[in-house]
Amino acid sequence: MKRIPYFNYTTLAVICQIVAAFFLSATPVNAASNADDFQFTSFTADYYLEKTTDASKLKVTEQLIAEFPDYDQNHGIERAIPFTNQDGANLTAPTIGDLHFTATRNGQPEVIADTSTKNNYYLFRLGDTDQYLHGDQKYQLEYEFTNVITDQNGFQELYWDTNGTGWKQPFGQLTARFHLDQPLLDHLHDDTWCYVGRQGSNNQSRCTTTKTDDGFIFTTTNSLASHENLTFVINFDAG
Repeated sequence: MKRIPYFNYTTLAVICQIVAAFFLSATPVNAASNADDFQFTSFTADYYLEKTTDASKLKVTEQLIAEFPDYDQNHGIERAIPFTNQDGANLTAPTIGDLHFTATRNGQPEVIADTSTKNNYYLFRLGDTDQYLHGDQKYQLEYEFTNVITDQNGFQELYWDTNGTGWKQPFGQLTARFHLDQPLLDHLHDDTWCYVGRQGSNNQSRCTTTKTDDGFIFTTTNSLASHENLTFVINFDAG
């Protein structure tokens, strides 16, 4: 019997945002402003799962459209990317270089102002501290993991967060597109799940799953409030 997954922050492959923006001005133009006071119009991600000789590889491309205010408040965003999943069962990126992280903004290479390693995640600070950003800004982030599949009782599983539960900003819409090559499609189970909500939620009513020729599309049915996330779960044959 296959287990029915439960949305729980401590057991997921969490791709989360800890601090969404940074604000380094000693004298803000708007004294009442807060660097977290903006929103994301959308979050769209593509996940490409491949089978390598001795492990799995997951390539990720994210597009986030941030809507900053028209006054000087934000320099950019930060993205926190954990390097373990399934409550530490898998080490998915042993070093920060193994992520092969790249970022663009509005189609141009974006400044990576700082990178650091925290308890179980890598933190990337994006943006020029000498430049304020206004209005819609389209970020594209690319990175990759290995060893993302977990053995279960008689099957294997990919259990993955998309945006993560750490964002203080709402998201207007979230879409996650999951892609497989043919050898993996042949071993794909029909069992899939998606969940939307805060940490600990098992709400399946706020997302839809659509089968495609090379995988699935998971979409939220309404906007996400701060600290809400979409998780998807996909099962494969054992081995």
